[in-house]
Amino acid sequence: GTTVFRNSLTSEMQVRYLVKTAMEELGMKRFAILFPNDLYGVEFANIFWDEVLARGGQIVGAQTYSNKETDFRDPIQRLVGTYYVEARSEEYKLRLKEWTDAQTRKSARNNPPEDLLPPVVDFDGIFIPDSAKAMGQISAMLSFNGVKGVRLLGTNLWNVPGLSKRAGHFASSLLFVDSF
Repeated sequence: GTTVFRNSLTSEMQVRYLVKTAMEELGMKRFAILFPNDLYGVEFANIFWDEVLARGGQIVGAQTYSNKETDFRDPIQRLVGTYYVEARSEEYKLRLKEWTDAQTRKSARNNPPEDLLPPVVDFDGIFIPDSAKAMGQISAMLSFNGVKGVRLLGTNLWNVPGLSKRAGHFASSLLFVDSF
C-alpha cells in the first residue's frame, strides 16, 4: 500500500562503506577474498574487488569454494600458499633440512609436520561474503593454518547473535556492515 516503505542496503552500498571504513579509518590496503561460488558470493566478490581497486588498494589473492563446503582447508591453504608445496620447493627443502637436523631421535616413523611451510599472509584483511556459520568455520581453519593478524570483513549476513563466539580468535577482528 501507499503507507508501506521498503528500506534495505544494496550490495554496492554495503561494500562501498565496508571498503571505505577498512581503508580510510583502519589503514588497510591489501586484501584477500574468500567467497562461495554462488550468485551472492560472486556478486559481492566482484563489487568488493572493484571498490578496493577504485580506492587504490590491492587484491593479493582470491579463492572460491562450493557453497556447500564445510571443510575450508584447501581454499585457505591455496590462499596462503601452503597448498602447492612445489611452488615453494626451495623454502620447503631448507625447512625440511632444519626440521630433520633438529630431530634428536632418528626414526623412519618421524614424518615432517604438515605445517612445515608457514602461511604467506601478505594481506590486511579477508573479505568473506558468506553466512556467519561459514565465517565461523573459516575462522577456525584460518587459526588451524596459522593465519594471524588479519581482519575478517563481511556483509550484513554476519549480524546474528553469537557472532563473536563463532569467530573464535578473530572475534575482535571482525568488520561488517548492516543498517543499524
